[in-house]
Amino acid sequence: MKFLNKISEILEKIITYFAISGLAFMLIIIFYQVVARYIFNNPPTWSEELALLVMIWISLLGAGIGFRKEIHMKVELFINLFPNWLRKILEIVVLILLGYFGYMMTKYSYILSIRLPNKMPATGIPVWWMYIPAMICGILIIFSVVIRITVDLIFGGERK
Repeated sequence: MKFLNKISEILEKIITYFAISGLAFMLIIIFYQVVARYIFNNPPTWSEELALLVMIWISLLGAGIGFRKEIHMKVELFINLFPNWLRKILEIVVLILLGYFGYMMTKYSYILSIRLPNKMPATGIPVWWMYIPAMICGILIIFSVVIRITVDLIFGGERK
């Protein structure tokens, strides 16, 4: 089971470095757009689309990692009233539902990506590039659910 945790850590590092690089790239694009618009009065047409695409990638890949790190919002008011054995069962049920959400996210993002053959008007980048991060996020959610249920809840392993 340490193997799954190791894979998760490696994926997290890769996505974190990608997000940091993407954020720096997005900052450069937006800075260039502002300078071109207000100083040279000639804004590029491609900069907004590219910045939007990078932002979508950063947000959805970050959401997939955030799910694994449990930095998302959850309400624990009522679940803490139950005994430990029931809490564990309820947590497994919630995780299975979240895994199903990840599956649906992956499935319908894929369907949208193959049904939208058009391109973005300014850059010419295919529209399906906006749906790939949603598919990856869904896969990361499913992977995190599997790790959480198997490693942490069933076998009682401790996460860092």
